[in-house]
Amino acid sequence: MASLDQFWEEFQSEADEHLSTADRLIDQAHGNPLSADEVSELFRGFHSLKGLARAMDLEGMEGLAHRAESLLGLVRDHGVALDADLVQGLAVAVGQLGQMLPQVTATRENVPAPPELLEELDRLQGERGAIAEAAAEAPADASGGEIGRAHV
Repeated sequence: MASLDQFWEEFQSEADEHLSTADRLIDQAHGNPLSADEVSELFRGFHSLKGLARAMDLEGMEGLAHRAESLLGLVRDHGVALDADLVQGLAVAVGQLGQMLPQVTATRENVPAPPELLEELDRLQGERGAIAEAAAEAPADASGGEIGRAHV
């Protein structure tokens, strides 16, 4: 049977892997559009981080990863552009998660995410969600596409 130490080691290893992938993709997204597959990979990384944090009862990391995942869901599923503001918000989220990881693994206790970062991600979610909603409600043009729809 695995010991508690082994669970924490596995958590840290998997979280490090997902953060490294997210960091690489976000660095690439600065000035370069990501493919649909890369957006999906980034989404899955945040989704996995959220699940790992939930399993370890780390609400701060879980909430932060969930907000990043939700933003990427708008990009992946609703055609919202992965613009510079979103890339910057995701970069800050990855950086913060990277700072939280050694703290939580050392103390084995929850570390809250900075409220101002959560508020910024919520603001981006609200703005981009409104864009996605407006695009979904826009009348189709003559070619059958949607007017005003942003693409990745």
